Amino acid sequence: MTLAPRTGQARHKIFTLLDLSHGKSLERSTEYGRSRWRMPCPAQRFRQSSSARRIRGKVLHVEHIELLTSQYKMLKQQVAGREPQEGHLDFTGKPLCEKKSGFLAFSGVTRVTWFVDLFGELSVEKAMLETCPEQQNTKLTAHLLTANNKRLTWVEERGEGLMRSKQMRISFTDGSCMESLPQGPGGSEFLFMQDLSLFARKLRAGAPFPDSEHAERRRILHCLQLATDIQRHCMQLA
Repeated sequence: MTLAPRTGQARHKIFTLLDLSHGKSLERSTEYGRSRWRMPCPAQRFRQSSSARRIRGKVLHVEHIELLTSQYKMLKQQVAGREPQEGHLDFTGKPLCEKKSGFLAFSGVTRVTWFVDLFGELSVEKAMLETCPEQQNTKLTAHLLTANNKRLTWVEERGEGLMRSKQMRISFTDGSCMESLPQGPGGSEFLFMQDLSLFARKLRAGAPFPDSEHAERRRILHCLQLATDIQRHCMQLA
């Protein structure tokens, strides 16, 4: 879905597309003054597009509703100031078409975003991809390391009959352990409206960009680079 006039006079643009369509749309949209973008594309293409926008004084907003949920906000409060000894994040869901949604590390990059937002920049230790075409089952296992070499494991599995589910376990260097995610209040949280409000704030702020936007861009680029590195590790084992 793209919401914008086709004339060169458009100042704002909102589009939501399947992952592999984003790169070309980002490149074409540099003529627009403001853009709101949903879902990931390869790191190099995003870096090129966002750099062009900064030079031209334009604003790019990336939707991250997974950081706006009450559950995540409660999790972040519980984790604040604590260093992980080891962590696991397991996600399951229905199959995706890789031709449309991209490699599993990209379609599931929101899970990596949780780890990065909680514990800082990471590196990829190793990763592997297991597939079972008969059952449309794909399982990605990535072992990530924090700056202090603490291991965080992300498992993303999609297949027929798998319900959407997210589980998280973290042990901390202080000896404590979190065995499950906090329970949110339930009900509608109007996440897309929250995100649209963030986009509107950026439009009002304009350029030069506040420090928070530079930090956001750095996090996005880092997460996309992690997804790229995970894919490379998996391809080396194929």
